Amino acid sequence: MAAAHSVEDVIRIAAREAQRDLRAAVASISMWERATGRLRVLANHGRLAPDESAFPKDESYPVSDFPKLLLSEDDLGPWIQVADDEYGDPKRVAMLRRRNRHCALIAPIVFNGRAWGELFAARTVDQPLYDRDDVDFATALTAQIAANLAKADHLRQVERLAYIDQLTGLANRRSFDVRLNEAFRRHSSDGTVVSLIMCSANGLKRMNDTHGRDHGDALLVQSAGVMSAAAAMLPGSLAARLSDNTFCVLIEGYGVDDTVRVAEELCNLALTIRSGEGVSCGVASTGISVDDCLSGARLCELADDAERHAKSSRALTPVIAGRTPEAVRGYAKSKSS
Repeated sequence: MAAAHSVEDVIRIAAREAQRDLRAAVASISMWERATGRLRVLANHGRLAPDESAFPKDESYPVSDFPKLLLSEDDLGPWIQVADDEYGDPKRVAMLRRRNRHCALIAPIVFNGRAWGELFAARTVDQPLYDRDDVDFATALTAQIAANLAKADHLRQVERLAYIDQLTGLANRRSFDVRLNEAFRRHSSDGTVVSLIMCSANGLKRMNDTHGRDHGDALLVQSAGVMSAAAAMLPGSLAARLSDNTFCVLIEGYGVDDTVRVAEELCNLALTIRSGEGVSCGVASTGISVDDCLSGARLCELADDAERHAKSSRALTPVIAGRTPEAVRGYAKSKSS
């Protein structure tokens, strides 16, 4: 891997060497696409199942199916999953059984202080179960993968700085604005429903003041993980960080009820964050009659008004612009003036 000059080369070599060194039937490298909330398989090496390919074009899974990836950095670490473990991760167990594999070693790849993705190595029933030595080796191996990814990733820094939020890995404001403009062009041409979930992490200032900025940043990173998982519920959605403590999910082509369902699940997930206090969440959509002609900027205003109402009322469930009268107070004032 040290000789690799691109991220793609690092991934290809890592899958091949991990399969050999961990004596696996197959090894895979996957990346967490935080902006879409998907765990995307980039490379497989070894004895592949009929539904697998060496370099999949579109094999991905909602990251919410694999909750251990949503843990904080301090909780991340390799673990073993056995196919006949009734208390195991149900999605992992089902995948192992479907592909006739007996056990797996899953090791998160931690890059820039957060889970970048994972190494997955599986054995068949004729091979021994993984043990503690294998877990220790996987820890060292993923550290080496992360180090080489960091080196190769240097070539991508211009694009990363332009469109990705560096702390959380979500889309940044520039990326969000591009997608929002594209969404409203489609809305104008064919009536595509465009919806926006706006959120902020409760208790961030208290966390910064009491425990320091590092703990506050950790809360933001975990909140971003929740946004990413929520975005994955409706494929094609975009999770973004717009400012210090403002997150959003941009949704196209789904009904208002679908968006509200995602917002409700987002609020529920946020309550599971360690040391967190949930989120304040506002929703606005072109599918709810509020203005005669909504623009992207106006949709943001409505979602922001709803989020601020949720915060002021300490609501732990979403406030919906157009369904909660107080959430469009700013709209009423602007019309009267």
